[in-house]
Amino acid sequence: MRQNAVTLYVEDSEAESIPTVDLKDFAPPYLFVYGTLMRGEHNEQVMPSGAKFLGEASTKEGFALLNMGLPAMIRRAGAGVVRGEVYEVNEGILARLDRFEGHPDFYRRERVPLEGPVPEAWCYLRATPYSRAEAMPSPASWKERSVS
Repeated sequence: MRQNAVTLYVEDSEAESIPTVDLKDFAPPYLFVYGTLMRGEHNEQVMPSGAKFLGEASTKEGFALLNMGLPAMIRRAGAGVVRGEVYEVNEGILARLDRFEGHPDFYRRERVPLEGPVPEAWCYLRATPYSRAEAMPSPASWKERSVS
């Protein structure tokens, strides 16, 4: 993992006039996928060829995976973790996937904390409540779901 850091030496009198910049905003965007966009799933071909697979990852605690016939991840206090994959992407890939995922109406793209190759990535979370679906047991994995 690459650390982004800049050291700037200034006189104390100049310190207040220097804007603070968060260098993670300049890092390549990363995307965490947990459902049909993963390798081996039926929408894997939708993932543009420019997306670079970085490895498997899990969310930090506080997320639930719902099976609505399609996967949907939500934030839920006290919930567990969701397993998936991380890709390095660019703004063009994100724009294409925003259209595919129905962002921001059906799925909403948000940053989520991860355990894996990167500490944080964009992810598509369910945008509206869905009361008929139960959360899959944690650690939730769409690839390990029961298909009946």
